[in-house]
Amino acid sequence: MDILNTEEQVQAAIARRRANVRAACEIVIEENDPGDLRAVEGAKATLAELDRTEGRSAR
Repeated sequence: MDILNTEEQVQAAIARRRANVRAACEIVIEENDPGDLRAVEGAKATLAELDRTEGRSAR
């Protein structure tokens, strides 16, 4: 694991992690198994939380 030296590096790492989580949630929602509603609801809740923490309006 790399050591992050600057605030910019830290913020960039956080942004990358959030983008990865967002992409994973969108995949779960788009490719869901109809019998696995918990996964979809969890992904939607995670996206809503990301929107909230990023200052975006909820989807």
